[in-house]
Amino acid sequence: MRRPWMKFYPADWQADQALRSVSLAARCLWLECMCIMHKADPYGHLVIHGRPVTDAQLAILAGAPPDQVPALMAELETAGVSSRNRAGVIYSRRLTRDEKRRKDGETAKIMQGKVPGSRRFQALEKARLKPPTLRVVGEVVDQPPSPQMPERKKKPLPEPLELEGGSLRSPTRASGDPPGFADFWQVWPHKVERQAAVKAWGLALRIAGSVETIVDGVRRYTAAKPPDRAFCNPSTFLNRQRWLDQPAANDGKSIRGSQHDKRDRDAEEHQHALDILGRAARDIDERESYRRHPQTAH
Repeated sequence: MRRPWMKFYPADWQADQALRSVSLAARCLWLECMCIMHKADPYGHLVIHGRPVTDAQLAILAGAPPDQVPALMAELETAGVSSRNRAGVIYSRRLTRDEKRRKDGETAKIMQGKVPGSRRFQALEKARLKPPTLRVVGEVVDQPPSPQMPERKKKPLPEPLELEGGSLRSPTRASGDPPGFADFWQVWPHKVERQAAVKAWGLALRIAGSVETIVDGVRRYTAAKPPDRAFCNPSTFLNRQRWLDQPAANDGKSIRGSQHDKRDRDAEEHQHALDILGRAARDIDERESYRRHPQTAH
């Protein structure tokens, strides 16, 4: 498919001495010829469907007087504006040169910047085909080592699964655990959301400075946690730096006292609710009695 446009440089057109030496009518006719050659195959040649364009056809296509076309084309050829190939077909040197550069550019993209026929391409091909130079050391010919293919890195095999209770399970420690995480996970009592804890471990370890600091914080947290409260998630413990907490000693008295106080408050609230319901029931009875016997209400 031909491009609907072509490269046209007005500065080059006006600076071409051969074009400036011909008449205005000849320049206009050559511009019409360029439009025809842009659509032609081969590109840049004055042909239609592979056949040379006659003067009569050119006069019709360009809208020029038929008796003037031969003289104008002869003027262009004499001035060196147009050229002819061995078959006698008129062509434009600029159009054919631009087309060759375009095709070389497309080929260079495919061949990673190497244009066939260029000096760089020929030098690279010559260096590639040149046999290696042999050096004689004493009576022994020192031959350069032959190139070897790089060894492929083998992917590590996954750890084997262990059989437990008739079912398969993975090993207790994952191969991708960061250093020190296994010690934390061993003392942590509420083992949930392991992957989230692994992600939070690296930053927590840098802040704490050592694994022992976090492990000691876990022991303090476990010893001071009230029985009626649930364990927090391990990732929450690490992200909130809970190993820095200094909870009060738990002897059980404060917890039992708080439980008794809670039961007393619940009993008081229950009795208060019963009193409210009782008063409401008495009010309803009085209103119903007044509605039935209004004359004896007082």
